[in-house]
Amino acid sequence: EKVLYNANHEVNEIASLFDSRLYEPNFSQPADIGTVELQKNTNHTIVLNTSCAENAYLVISSTFDSNWKATVDGQPVPIKLTNLFMQSLEIPQGKHHVEMHYISPAFELGRKISLAALIIFLCAAVLTGSPPKCFSLLRRKTTAKL
Repeated sequence: EKVLYNANHEVNEIASLFDSRLYEPNFSQPADIGTVELQKNTNHTIVLNTSCAENAYLVISSTFDSNWKATVDGQPVPIKLTNLFMQSLEIPQGKHHVEMHYISPAFELGRKISLAALIIFLCAAVLTGSPPKCFSLLRRKTTAKL
């Protein structure tokens, strides 16, 4: 698949909209393609609202990684490698809600292992009829000296 490139995108911007024909040879960007409103930007989530006069590319200034997943109005969309290291999405004409989430396979595996360990721990407590000994560490006996 071809890597998209756009020299007009400022790296310090979170997101920019560009005409969908921008990546064709000899095409100049129209002055006003649309707007992007940032709703949320964390290490694992980017939420934006877009409004486009026509189909456009939304270029995101975060490093391309296949663990990022994107939706436009709740529908999954592919993320394309852009400008050698960034990400972009195709955005149809009109107003749209865009969400991107980073889902780490290692984190998901750790979460599943932790949940399984908790279930085993609780089952052991129920089957033995008494709380595990480690619960006694939580109960602190306090004595007041008068």
